[in-house]
Amino acid sequence: MGDTTKLVEYWSRSDYLDIETHADIDESMLEYDGVVRCPLMGHVLYLQIKEGLLGPTCVFPDETKGWNLEKKQETPLMIVPAVQGRILRFPGNAMHAVPKPHYRWLVEDQEDDDDYDDNDDCDDEWINEKDYNREEVDDIERSVLLFNTWPDDEPGPEGIQVDNPFDSVPDGIEIKEEDVAPLIISQETYNSVTCNPFDEWKLAELQKKKVRVDNNGNVGMLHVPLMGRRERRLNAEKVAKMIGPIETLSMSLDEPRLASLILLRHFNPVGC
Repeated sequence: MGDTTKLVEYWSRSDYLDIETHADIDESMLEYDGVVRCPLMGHVLYLQIKEGLLGPTCVFPDETKGWNLEKKQETPLMIVPAVQGRILRFPGNAMHAVPKPHYRWLVEDQEDDDDYDDNDDCDDEWINEKDYNREEVDDIERSVLLFNTWPDDEPGPEGIQVDNPFDSVPDGIEIKEEDVAPLIISQETYNSVTCNPFDEWKLAELQKKKVRVDNNGNVGMLHVPLMGRRERRLNAEKVAKMIGPIETLSMSLDEPRLASLILLRHFNPVGC
C-alpha cells in the first residue's frame, strides 16, 4: 500500500460491539497533557464475520480529531460493509464508528437515554431494549484486527508495551478460551500465517451517492453518538444530529458488500 512507516499499534476484537464515533488517539497524552494526538493511518482487517451479519464500519473522512471543528455545513459519510478478508484503510485522524445494530443511527433518539454520561470516556455498549433483544445479539462474531501506523519521526502512543518476540499472542489481541489450547499446540502454524500477495489484492468498489438532502421526501434525522468526554470529542454535544437521505442511507447500511459514500448535512435548528 506504499506505507513504509515502521511503528504499528495493533489490537483486536472478536465480537460485534457498538463503537461510538471517535478518532483513534494517544489516550495517555490526552489524559495527562490534554492533547489530542492521532496516528498517521488507521486500518481494519475483517478476519471472521458471522454469515449474514450487517456490521459496517462508518467513516467520516472530513471530521478529523474532533466533531465539526471547521463548522462545515456538509460532511461525507463512508459506509464500509464488514466483508471477510477485506482491509479498510483511512486517515488516522478521521472519526469512525461501528453502530450496533447497523441501522441504529436511523431509528434511535439517543439523547433521551440516561446511559450517556458526559464524564464517561470508554466504548461502553449502549442498547435500546425496545428495538431488539439483548440475548439475541450478544457474542455475535465480528472478528477484526485493528492497527494504526504512527509517523517515524514521532514517538509511538504513550503507555503501549512493545511486543515480546517470544510471546505467542501479543498484548491487546483477543483469543477466545476455546481457541487457546489449539493455538498453543499449533505454534508452528500460527507463525506461518500470511496474507495473499499484494498483486492479488483488489480495490473494493465505492458507490458515490451524492444525494441532495433538500429533496422533497426521503430526508430525515440521524443521531450519531460521539465517544468520550468533551475533551476527546472536541464538541459540546454528546450526540451529533445530521440530516440525510434516509432511504439511501438505509439501503447502504443494509448492503452486504459494496461500500458507499453519502453526503450529509449538519443539523442547524435555525434556518436549516
